[in-house]
Amino acid sequence: MRFFLSLTAILAASPALAEWQQIGDRDTFRAEVVDNAYADANGSWFQFNSNGTLSGGADGKDLTGTWRYQNGMACFNRALGGEDLPADCIVVLVDGNALVTVRDQGRGKQTQYTKR
Repeated sequence: MRFFLSLTAILAASPALAEWQQIGDRDTFRAEVVDNAYADANGSWFQFNSNGTLSGGADGKDLTGTWRYQNGMACFNRALGGEDLPADCIVVLVDGNALVTVRDQGRGKQTQYTKR
């Protein structure tokens, strides 16, 4: 949690990133993120679907899985190209059509996505 607080402070302190907002509750997550597709700079993409499924693609392979929102994070089980990947929970920040995920419960790798 301490790492995430530092990340939030850094993002908030930067004028160019002053609009980033952490999504901290289920209703906001559903309104802002669910049923929208997001892609990163490499063309990998994902979508949290309102029926609790996860869809997307990366490296020419289909991404499938399920998700739930708990404790201020989006948690999911997923498979890429039929191969199971480790379960994870991510912290999500949004700014308009952009979204940042922070893996490993807000302590891991950050990736920025744009709404497709």
